Amino acid sequence: HLPALDDAALAAEITAPRDEIARLTGAHVDGFAYPYGEVDARVAAQAAERFAWACTTEYRPLGARDRSDLLPRLDAWYFRDARRLAAWGSAPFRTAIWLRRQARRMRTALQPRAAT
Repeated sequence: HLPALDDAALAAEITAPRDEIARLTGAHVDGFAYPYGEVDARVAAQAAERFAWACTTEYRPLGARDRSDLLPRLDAWYFRDARRLAAWGSAPFRTAIWLRRQARRMRTALQPRAAT
């Protein structure tokens, strides 16, 4: 849970996996996906310092004004049917995305909260 970490632990949690992937693959790591989609301004700022882009778990299409450190994410799982993929960007596509997003919001709202 990145937002709960102090600055030093947050930097280590973001940087260590990036460095390990680069070491193992020899490739530069450009992107980051926030674990569980948990991100706040401080986490986004640290990710922006280290990566060209970062994805949230916000389920919606990319917009022209989206920040590169807070990109939405559409799971390819929902587009494995060629007809759905072919409808990309159409009114039915936008409606399907909106409906799935509302279902996610409802599921989140109905989940019991952990005691703090």
